[in-house]
Amino acid sequence: MQRDPSLPRRRSIRLPLFDYSQPYSYFVTICSANKECIFGRVSGTDVVLSPLGRIVNDCWLEIPRHFPTVELVRHVVMPNHIHGILRIQLTEADGRRLAKQQDRARHAVPLRPVQPARDFASPTVGSIPTILGAFKGAASRRAASSLSFDRKQLWQRGYYERVIRTDKELGETSEYIRLNPSQWRLDSENPGVRAAKNA
Repeated sequence: MQRDPSLPRRRSIRLPLFDYSQPYSYFVTICSANKECIFGRVSGTDVVLSPLGRIVNDCWLEIPRHFPTVELVRHVVMPNHIHGILRIQLTEADGRRLAKQQDRARHAVPLRPVQPARDFASPTVGSIPTILGAFKGAASRRAASSLSFDRKQLWQRGYYERVIRTDKELGETSEYIRLNPSQWRLDSENPGVRAAKNA
């Protein structure tokens, strides 16, 4: 299966004035430092996680404990990156989740800009940048304490993200993540594929 061109993951398409704490689903990709294959290996159509990969997976699964408005839709830890879909839930004024999410059951959702534009120095509580920063930090600390992981950086700086606006897009992205291990032998993130292209 060819990679769906509607699912970019090689560059950020961050919307400059968009509030990433809004209740949408978000497709994210986070790479290891230097895209090293330190999280595990692909065997057939499955990923066999290393001890470090298991820490990354566990920290991902713990995100809703620290951010109760976040629902994990689907994810996969690959040898040198993680793909995931995070859904930020609507909440009542008292903090309770609403049953439906804003981007569900609509043909297309207008992306509302934040008003006013937020300063980069002021992270928004419960926003995608805050959530992913906390996840990366937790995995780094646990790797250092549990595995004596002495690398200066576990993660590549930043991440890639895309706002998912329709149910169709959500389904396609979820399927892309599900099939990602079976496509590893063709993936440009695979060092073997990169080496063959550069030969």
